[in-house]
Amino acid sequence: MWVGEYKNLHNISHWHMEHELILCKTGTAHITLNEHEYSLTPGKGLLCYSGNIHSINAGQDCVLFVSLLDSMVYYLISGVFWRILPVAPENLIAKCFLQ
Repeated sequence: MWVGEYKNLHNISHWHMEHELILCKTGTAHITLNEHEYSLTPGKGLLCYSGNIHSINAGQDCVLFVSLLDSMVYYLISGVFWRILPVAPENLIAKCFLQ
């Protein structure tokens, strides 16, 4: 498991072997996930599953927490994951599975 805090994050389309959880602390970020556009605002998050193509374009004062979760770690903690997540599950705007 890996966690980072980023201000004004911009990256190109990419994918990971790990799952990625993106949480917005301040500002607004625009996320492209599998050709769909999402906007994250404070208290909102997005869970991107392994293999999904995504990119991040954060606003000038946007702070994001980004966590990469190994599949095994994710599945081991998934039973308690929503109880420890700092963002309520209803605030996850997208949970996208690789088809």
